[in-house]
Amino acid sequence: MPVVFLLWGRDGGRALRWCGAWALGHRLTAWESCNALLRAVDLASAALLVLASILAPVLVQVHITSGRIRTIFTDDVRMVVLAPAGAVPRYLLSVYLNKRAGVAQFPLGTLAANLLGVLLAIVLYDMELVHPSNAWYVMVQQGICGALSTVSSLVNELVGFYGGGRASFAYLYALVSVGVGIFIAGVGRPQIYGRSGA
Repeated sequence: MPVVFLLWGRDGGRALRWCGAWALGHRLTAWESCNALLRAVDLASAALLVLASILAPVLVQVHITSGRIRTIFTDDVRMVVLAPAGAVPRYLLSVYLNKRAGVAQFPLGTLAANLLGVLLAIVLYDMELVHPSNAWYVMVQQGICGALSTVSSLVNELVGFYGGGRASFAYLYALVSVGVGIFIAGVGRPQIYGRSGA
């Protein structure tokens, strides 16, 4: 579903710009000068896509409640509804940190998203052990943390570095990503072991 929304957003935005240029009698190059209008269209499209990504699982929940669908659990739908709360910060971290001139050679946004996802997952797991009857910890952990952390971007960047002749940088980036993630998880583990009696 996220891929479909991405394609709709990209291609829908292009189609909307073309239709607007045609309707207003502007050439496409002149249409690019309307930055404020284009930003408003982009924001409206983004809002509609976020709304659609939240409404889709809610409508599935309605069908589950009415007895039409029996294969999806309510907790699964809640995780999907929570996913944009992790995906949007991940996107913003990637856009604003990966594109900065000073760190253009190092994907700091992806690293920050992954490490923040590990930290949040460990904290939530620790809280889940303290309050095992509260299912929200698992839903937030899998919904938000699952969407916040991004293995696919990490692998894509590693392949890009390796393919670009920067194999040593790829290994360094992999080592930093995995090593710091394990360190964060290790710092959270003593609290888990201390409370679980292990």
